[in-house]
Amino acid sequence: SITGCYFGDGSQLTGVSDVPSSFSGDCTIIGCDAGGNVAAGGAKIVLIGGNAGYNATTPSNIVVLGSSAALCMTTATDTVLIGTGAGRCVLTCAGNLALGAWSLYNECAGSFNTVLGTCAGLTQKGATTNTFVGAYAGTAVTTGSGNVFVGYKAGCAATTGNCCLIIGNGTCDLITGDFNGGSLQIDGSLVNCGALTVGVNDTGHDVKFFGASSGAFMLYDESADTLEVRGPSADATTSTGKLKLTTALTDINDNDVLGRIDFAAPLEAGGTDAILA
Repeated sequence: SITGCYFGDGSQLTGVSDVPSSFSGDCTIIGCDAGGNVAAGGAKIVLIGGNAGYNATTPSNIVVLGSSAALCMTTATDTVLIGTGAGRCVLTCAGNLALGAWSLYNECAGSFNTVLGTCAGLTQKGATTNTFVGAYAGTAVTTGSGNVFVGYKAGCAATTGNCCLIIGNGTCDLITGDFNGGSLQIDGSLVNCGALTVGVNDTGHDVKFFGASSGAFMLYDESADTLEVRGPSADATTSTGKLKLTTALTDINDNDVLGRIDFAAPLEAGGTDAILA
């Protein structure tokens, strides 16, 4: 038999011969028709709210709080669903966490999802390992898995993509990425207040800056150990690569240096052979 605490007439419970007003154990069920079908074999169950976990039979390690939350649940495990209608269609999932009214509402079999916010992950069904943080975050996702969306309405247009990163507010996806491809895109200005290092010693990466004209860019090619400045693809008379050295001086005098290119061998250990005269 199941053990725990039940408030109500207990008329929907099966697997028990007697339902006292309260008893100690690992199950707590409170609310009209909450846990209406819990049977022997269920363990560590907390169901609080009208119709909360109504169809649950033998779930284990679950916490459900909210009216009609987890209404369709049967044998889910290791799950926390909090909020009106949260996880309403969850059946046999495992490892899901949903906090917010109607969050993870349509999910039935997907596991290990974490959603926080009103209607977060509202329509997903059969998706796994999604993390949505923010009201309406990931609200349009249906079968996409392995995604991370952060912000109000973040990724609200995403439906079936997998392993995507989106940080934004629904109208501006400021940061996007692809966990499969290992790529990150920032759609806005970036201010870096610390040192910036690309790659490690003996293992570099290409770094490319584009110009305003078609074909123009500056590229550090890591495989060739070369910095290239390429002009635009317009007429050759105006499409040369340009390197411009300037000064911030406002009063130029004789012998002032306006620009300079130095050549050095900082690791030279053979005396003065590397000095340019």
